[in-house]
Amino acid sequence: MNPLNLVRNSLCVVAIGIFLLTPFGNNEDMVNGLTAGKIYWCTMAIFPMVGLFLYKQVRDRYSCFTFSIPDLMVALFIMVLLLTYDWKLNPNATVFIFTLQMLIAWFPLRDAICKEPVLISYAVLIFLFTGIVQALWGIMQVYELADSTHPLFSTTGFFPNPGPYSGYLAFVLPVAVGYLLHVRKNKNSINFDYSVVYYISAVTILLIIAVLPVGMSRSAWLAAFFSTAWVLWKYRVGRRKYRIFLKRKPRRVLLYTLLVVIVAGGLMAGLYHLKKDSADGRMLIWKITTHAFLDNPVRGTGVGGFAGAYAEAQANYLPAAMQPNTRNG
Repeated sequence: MNPLNLVRNSLCVVAIGIFLLTPFGNNEDMVNGLTAGKIYWCTMAIFPMVGLFLYKQVRDRYSCFTFSIPDLMVALFIMVLLLTYDWKLNPNATVFIFTLQMLIAWFPLRDAICKEPVLISYAVLIFLFTGIVQALWGIMQVYELADSTHPLFSTTGFFPNPGPYSGYLAFVLPVAVGYLLHVRKNKNSINFDYSVVYYISAVTILLIIAVLPVGMSRSAWLAAFFSTAWVLWKYRVGRRKYRIFLKRKPRRVLLYTLLVVIVAGGLMAGLYHLKKDSADGRMLIWKITTHAFLDNPVRGTGVGGFAGAYAEAQANYLPAAMQPNTRNG
């Protein structure tokens, strides 16, 4: 490889690594520093990363970027974001700018990975590394070897509470499973030592499985279970094998489907009764959110507009729900 290209690719890897370290961001000088610090870190990390990718694109003087369906979806989302935002009230401008930056960064990132596919391997390894550190820190918090960031919860990782912490681990888990299966299937074509990548993925999976139940986040459990099941299905079965099996043994497929539905229903019922009061509270929130959605079914409320729409729907719903039944009065 050309030494200059090696330097540019190395800088791109460093920029991607800094960006992926966002979950560790914290700024005690800010209000709600754990959340605001992550947004600030991510915002500052995007600029050098996008700048390097754009410089690389101009320097190489060619693009292998081909517009695909995901690119169209990102472009449409940017358009919806701009059209639905309330520019007069300017609500939650920080989140609006942050989301817009993330979406715009998609295109130079896609082009850079298209030119240098090895970048995605480095990005995945760095991402798995963040999952390992987060999981280890959570285990240390369980055994009181590290301080929690919340006075009421013992395991929060580098997040303000167990909810986003468990969600992040649930996000890393299927990536680790997919990468482990990928390197086993393509051991001769990966850009790193097979055993190193394999064991990094395996350690990530084991650590996350060990600490994820401690967060008591049912949504994270469901996300981890279904996303990992989908990855396993894609690698182990796939659409082609499924169609062949469906044609040869349709009754067995039906039996397996019924078993999956029954087991899934039992798990959902168990998760509901695990924290029934919390689940009932969420059901009420979803019900009120449905009323808010019906008031804005097409255009929505835009970034930062949900809080006001929800408060209005709640103010209309609760008085009517609390009135006694006049028929039984």
